[in-house]
Amino acid sequence: MSTTPNPPSTPAQADDDAVRLCVFGSLNMDLVIRAPRFPTPGETIVGGRFARFPGGKGANQAVAAARLGAAVSMIGAVGDDEYGRKFMALLKAEGVSTRHIAVRPPPPAGAPTGVGVVTIDDSEDGKGQNSIVVALGANMTITPAEVDAAKEVISQADMLLMQLEAPLESIAHAAHIAKDAGATVLLNAAPAPAPGTFPPGLLADVDVLIVNEFEGRALRPRLDPADESTFEDELRALAGHGPRCAVLTLGDRGARVYFDKSLASIPAYPAASVDTVGAGDAFCAAFACRWAWHQIGGSLDALNVHDAACWGCAAGSIAVARHGAIPSLPTRGEVASMLRGGWVASA
Repeated sequence: MSTTPNPPSTPAQADDDAVRLCVFGSLNMDLVIRAPRFPTPGETIVGGRFARFPGGKGANQAVAAARLGAAVSMIGAVGDDEYGRKFMALLKAEGVSTRHIAVRPPPPAGAPTGVGVVTIDDSEDGKGQNSIVVALGANMTITPAEVDAAKEVISQADMLLMQLEAPLESIAHAAHIAKDAGATVLLNAAPAPAPGTFPPGLLADVDVLIVNEFEGRALRPRLDPADESTFEDELRALAGHGPRCAVLTLGDRGARVYFDKSLASIPAYPAASVDTVGAGDAFCAAFACRWAWHQIGGSLDALNVHDAACWGCAAGSIAVARHGAIPSLPTRGEVASMLRGGWVASA
């Protein structure tokens, strides 16, 4: 395994604003309880503070990319309910285009806004790790025809950024549209797909695949996050199905990036972890923005992909030091400060 040098520390330039991202994904209101530990099956434990945060992998990544300076359009769906209205107002305030976010009527004719029930391990050893159950609601109603209606914003984007909290048929359709238009396709294969559900041929339309250890094992059962000797072979195998780049995120162990027939190890940045919800989404958005920035500049080599992964790791480290999903997502200036070694967590 090859290990690259320490990450570059040069912050993004003003023309980062030229990056155009289209995010196709979920919008879920997170209902969060902090607990002294995770309960065992059949057990009830007394938790601590309850909070409600806007989240969902799609919304998280869209807002993160906007805060990092990209022009962002989002494809998704919410319910005509309190949570849906909060999301539409939030995204507009963050500068994310909501033109292609559908609003569904209430059940039974329609569907509610998605909800995530989140438990945070608040113990000293827990490091803010989370356990999440999601009721996807309106997220699972997006049709290929609605994706077709957003064809223009997909085709004009530098990158299409997707996850797996939407109908797989529609995800595959969006990837194919982007590929035909020459847009880069980044798939964050999260949450981990159930066996036999991952669409055949989807990876052929994917340029960048990002997975964590659970998602990586779902796609490549032989990938063992405890055994780094498996990383290169298994990421190479994933890349062999189409992606130019395969990334494995490992939390406080950083990330491993397979690109141009070599594996690079990117370190995590030091941060006191209080809540890991949204950290992976911060990584994906920062990686996407930086990849697209280098691509627009006409220079996308192994060093620049390493730079993109460093931005991802820095963004993820900032996110774990804050509570909530969207509230934790960093700005471009904060990520640049982290890369320079000057970022300090706010109280």
